[in-house]
Amino acid sequence: MKLTKEKASKFMKFFENARKPAAILEVSGRVIQLNDEFKEKFGMGNINHIKDLSDEMSNHLWDEKLALTINEGHTSSTFPIAIEPQSKADSVRVHLIHCNHSKRIIALINVPEVLREEPDVSNLKIFQKSKSLFIAYDQTGTIQNVNKHANRFLGMSGKSLIGKSACEFFGLLGFSKEESTPFIQKVIAEGYAETLHAYEKSPEEVSYFYIKTYYDDSIGMFITRIADRTEQVILEKRLAHKESLYEVGQLAASIAHEIRNPITTLKGFTQLLRNSTAEESEKYLTVIDDEIIRMESILNEMLILSKPSIEEKTFISLPKLLSTMIKLFQPKARIEGISIIQYTDDLEDVFIFGDEGKLKQVLLNLMKNALEAMSHGGKLTIGLEVIEDNQVNILVSDTGKGMSATQLKQIFVPFFTTETTGTGLGLPFVMKTIEEHGGTVSVSSEVGIGSVFTLSFPSATIHDSSLKEKQALQAATTQ
Repeated sequence: MKLTKEKASKFMKFFENARKPAAILEVSGRVIQLNDEFKEKFGMGNINHIKDLSDEMSNHLWDEKLALTINEGHTSSTFPIAIEPQSKADSVRVHLIHCNHSKRIIALINVPEVLREEPDVSNLKIFQKSKSLFIAYDQTGTIQNVNKHANRFLGMSGKSLIGKSACEFFGLLGFSKEESTPFIQKVIAEGYAETLHAYEKSPEEVSYFYIKTYYDDSIGMFITRIADRTEQVILEKRLAHKESLYEVGQLAASIAHEIRNPITTLKGFTQLLRNSTAEESEKYLTVIDDEIIRMESILNEMLILSKPSIEEKTFISLPKLLSTMIKLFQPKARIEGISIIQYTDDLEDVFIFGDEGKLKQVLLNLMKNALEAMSHGGKLTIGLEVIEDNQVNILVSDTGKGMSATQLKQIFVPFFTTETTGTGLGLPFVMKTIEEHGGTVSVSSEVGIGSVFTLSFPSATIHDSSLKEKQALQAATTQ
């Protein structure tokens, strides 16, 4: 007896704590009790039978599922239910749970996301206080109301949107006619549509908007809700990028031994053949040598990506680091008729925490790419600037051929390259390394004008004199 009472008590607590619309039913389906969520969502405080939620055509479905619930203890099925009075029926998931002791059934109703989460824009407080942009337009597609966020999302006042058509509005968001027409047609046909849209204000500035449009029966209007998902999408892309780098690293680590052994064998036999081959065959051996060197280069860059992240950091003097790299590239630049310009705003003690070897490889990749992008008379500029006291930027700019907007979007993707001899792994390594240092990489470029890479780091420069001396001493010992 005690056990059955405990079960009955748990049954009632389950009903009382339900956050979804819930009803207690007799096994016949007659309603005994409704929770507040049910009354609020279905706009009714008095309902006699669960079948009253659907039309007569669906009665047999309720009978079948109620009987099955009694036999099996619980069931889950989809029923056509009108969420609001006088509204059309929607497919709604209903869970039925039977309590054998009390001979009662609990019906839990999963209201569809679009109907459960969207605020009623007839309540102007919700409409105006939402962090999302809301647009309301009538059945002719004419905008009737806009909340206060139009300027933040679109750079224009809400009043200027009132009276415009829905097509004009979607055009302001960068939708082409080919994109907006099927979206609007779906809303008209199904009463609901959603999409994640990339709004490109310029090649350097792209926002991602989650756009949801639905028809609200209570006010007789279409509502478009726009939420800014830019940060979320960028974060997801960064995670995907890191995952791709990880996969490249894992691939490199697993096949490095197998690849290097045949490469070594090929190099050895090529050298032997050179000693006995005819002069005519020499050119073929040269091609083989070049391809072997290229294979080794690709393998080495893949292995760099597979190495673990930074384990030990030291103070690095950025002015000294940049001067070292410029001296390294000066001879090649002179031969190719390219001038290297350095500006550091007379900064003598700018430090960051990091791995000096990896940062040298980063600058090596960027400066090498810059030289290859320029012809005789080009200028490679290496800059250093401090932003407020807590951020340091290294700038590497060139006057080369530049990149298109499409190329800019792909340059950090592994194996993407615009050069016939490139591996497409240099810039992914740059991004991976800078992120390991807690920094960021940004790029601006214009075809025919050149490119600028900006590497941003958290500054490790300390202004206290005693700490500053320790910092300089540690930096000096690592040179």
